[in-house]
Amino acid sequence: MAISDTQIGRNLARLRGQMTQKELAEAMSSRGWKWSQTTVHTVEQGKRPLRLAESEDIKEIIGTAWPLTLADGDTALVSASRRMKDAHQSLEEAIELFLDTQEEISAILGDGESDRVRELMGGWLDLTVEATVEHVRKRRALQNEAENALWDDNKAEDGKHPEAP
Repeated sequence: MAISDTQIGRNLARLRGQMTQKELAEAMSSRGWKWSQTTVHTVEQGKRPLRLAESEDIKEIIGTAWPLTLADGDTALVSASRRMKDAHQSLEEAIELFLDTQEEISAILGDGESDRVRELMGGWLDLTVEATVEHVRKRRALQNEAENALWDDNKAEDGKHPEAP
């Protein structure tokens, strides 16, 4: 089954994520393509076909391995993949900030500070990223168990999920 220009355009709009049409056009122009924000718009509307060579450059620019010829049924997977990539980048940035701040506090306190000061910090200096990830996983597992137990209890009563209309 052939994918329409309209579908390719929708996929481009979805896959570029937070990148603006203008940013994509500028990146394409820097690679030698005669692209403007209007070009991106017309491709995304399906009013201008996308050349194969252009699509390869676009994939590199937006940092995706997903082909622009995805079918509609793959929309959820594409969206989830983009959110996961964005979340991973945010997580890396948060970890960097966490570790930098931990080092900063350690430097401020110095080696001679008492255990009392460390206690006042609430244990933040001793936390590791790994321990934090494990804590989040355990909390989610407990939440899932509680939700499943609630579902099982209510299902036994009326056969419906507790949040179902």
